[in-house]
Amino acid sequence: MSEISQQIEELIKQGPLTIEETGILVGANYFSGGPVIRIRVNLNEYNEVFTNTIPGFFEGLKTQVPSLEEHFCSYAEKGGFFKRVEEGTLLGHVMEHTALELQNLAGMDINFGKTRETKIPGVYNVVFRFKDEVAGLFAGKSACALINAILLKKDFAINEVIEKLIEIKENRLLGFSTQSIADEAAERGIPFMRLDKYNLAQLGLGVYRKLIRATVTENTSLIGVEMADNKFATSNMLFDAGIPVPKQILVKKSREALQFFRDSRKPLAVKPVTGRRGNGVSLDIMDAKTMVKAFRIAAVEEKEVIIQEQAAGHLFRILVINHSFAAAVKLKPASITGDGKKTIAELIADLNNQPGRDGNHKGLLSKIEIDADTLNILSLKGLSPDSLLEQGKILNLKNTGNIRFGASSEDVTDIISPYNRFVCERITHILNLDVVGIDIVSPDISIPLNENGGTVIDVNAAPDFKVHICPNAGLPRLVQKQFLDMLFPAGSHHRVPLISVTGSHGKSLYTTIIEKYFIQKGIYCGSLRTDGLFINGKLIKSIDLNHADSTSLLLKDPTIGAAVVETPVETILNSGLGYRMADIGVVLNLTEREEYYTYDHIRDVEDVAYAKSVVAEQVYNEGYTILNAAVPLILEMTERLYSKVAYFSRTRPTGLLYKLMQEGHPIAYSDGTSLMLSRSGDEIVVCKWDEVTAAIQDNEYIMDVILAAAMTFFLLGENQQKIKEILCGI
Repeated sequence: MSEISQQIEELIKQGPLTIEETGILVGANYFSGGPVIRIRVNLNEYNEVFTNTIPGFFEGLKTQVPSLEEHFCSYAEKGGFFKRVEEGTLLGHVMEHTALELQNLAGMDINFGKTRETKIPGVYNVVFRFKDEVAGLFAGKSACALINAILLKKDFAINEVIEKLIEIKENRLLGFSTQSIADEAAERGIPFMRLDKYNLAQLGLGVYRKLIRATVTENTSLIGVEMADNKFATSNMLFDAGIPVPKQILVKKSREALQFFRDSRKPLAVKPVTGRRGNGVSLDIMDAKTMVKAFRIAAVEEKEVIIQEQAAGHLFRILVINHSFAAAVKLKPASITGDGKKTIAELIADLNNQPGRDGNHKGLLSKIEIDADTLNILSLKGLSPDSLLEQGKILNLKNTGNIRFGASSEDVTDIISPYNRFVCERITHILNLDVVGIDIVSPDISIPLNENGGTVIDVNAAPDFKVHICPNAGLPRLVQKQFLDMLFPAGSHHRVPLISVTGSHGKSLYTTIIEKYFIQKGIYCGSLRTDGLFINGKLIKSIDLNHADSTSLLLKDPTIGAAVVETPVETILNSGLGYRMADIGVVLNLTEREEYYTYDHIRDVEDVAYAKSVVAEQVYNEGYTILNAAVPLILEMTERLYSKVAYFSRTRPTGLLYKLMQEGHPIAYSDGTSLMLSRSGDEIVVCKWDEVTAAIQDNEYIMDVILAAAMTFFLLGENQQKIKEILCGI
């Protein structure tokens, strides 16, 4: 445990504020329509003690976190939150805002939070959004510890907290390219699921899912990737195809390198055969002594070393997606210019202090580290970090155009020669790669390579999108759109029908009926119910329905064409929904059960209904929510819905339900002897109740299930005869 983490734990343990429980709600939940951290905090002796009565508290908070000035709070204006603190608010509210701001200060923009009292006096649920759950929990605990430090008049290392949050962010958040794809997917309504702590992710659901790792797709050729990883083999293959590449040789001994040097009489580049990010690369080799040094540097990385004639010109990166040109940038490796007064190390420090350079590769420019590659560059030139650089002399600090190592980019998409675009598109076919970054050295990218001596020097199978989306100069190119167009062309599907059901009784029966329906139609169906996770009617594993992990497990399955999810209220309260949105959400019924009231924020049946309404609310606008109109607390959910709404009732519609029927809402109901369906005022007899099952006579909750199932089939496009066949075959 780090020193700052230890300090935080000690301050929480000392109090006055103590943390009783923490939780991560991964989906829509009782408190919010999105993922939140929930921290149950006990104010202890500070219960009902308002901030304006605590000497020095406002001043201490403002000193530690002055940027809270930006929080509007209920005043809807800058400084609103500080105004609340001055006028008097409870410490749980302060903790909420502080947890949000600590994340913001670490570069994770968050703006949603709320604080709610529990059934226990002095105990509150502090709830707030997060970008990463580890960072969110750390921010929440840090906020509690900070308040305790102010109350106890102890020092608190706020800057160390922010540094720790930045460290967590950099280690855990998606890389820029993957995040840009995730954001674009969200814009298109394409489900996105992260599958590991790196950049492996799933786009789409069920049979429509696509796997990616950063900019590599599930369709990317393994042979193509292996070929691109071997720079010598790639260059030979391109040469055989008539692509202009540098003259080169593969050597294992320095004497072979020297012989090539003597024969060439041109500046040379030396690089490992499978190097990446410029590791072990040396450029501008002009003499035999330097050649031997460069060979030894490269040989540390690989036994085989490429010696290559170095083309004259600028470095360009050409991005090709789905064999079609997407964007182009000019890359400038990190460099400094001498002034004759400062050392190389001092000049690098000055460069790193310029606005826009970030030490964690998340800014427009990255800070430059004096690493092994930089030291090798200096060594080959007879320099060190302590050397003075003469005035006006330009020194490249890296032998790569990779922006992670301080390079800058300028968009040149509009000026690249059509011939050069053609060459790059042809390369992707030669190597059979769907997403490629091609590095070209050319005096002028607007001139065809076959006219100005330009050459292709490298092919990258997992290109970075950041250089194109956020160039340092020129127009941004939103290449993530072209990437998504490739995976999901216009008109293609990206999700399977997802039906979610909640209620106090009958959920498993409803799930089983709907699952059976899909299977009979020849659609592989995945279902979650109390007795396990099923794929096409076969038990895959026993599960705990009270947590959302089971739902994500189902939705990762690439064989299913439909999904039916039983969603107990316990799932909603414990971890939130395991899916983002459903196509159909069903609320069967509502009764009071003792286990509901074990939760600290569930006081009465109205709270239970509010929790269940999460299933009703998380339905696509074009989807349907099916509500039990006979239960007033369920019928009231209509007011909070954005989806279309259908209803069912055990009795013939009267009052409000009759009005809804006249307005054209789909309604399934019983007229006493038959199951009826109404839409747009037309009433249809589906079947007689005694044709369905005798058990209905004895169990009113089974009638809820049958009515809801009938409405589901109706909304899925089935006619009266088909619905009757299904229900009578149960």
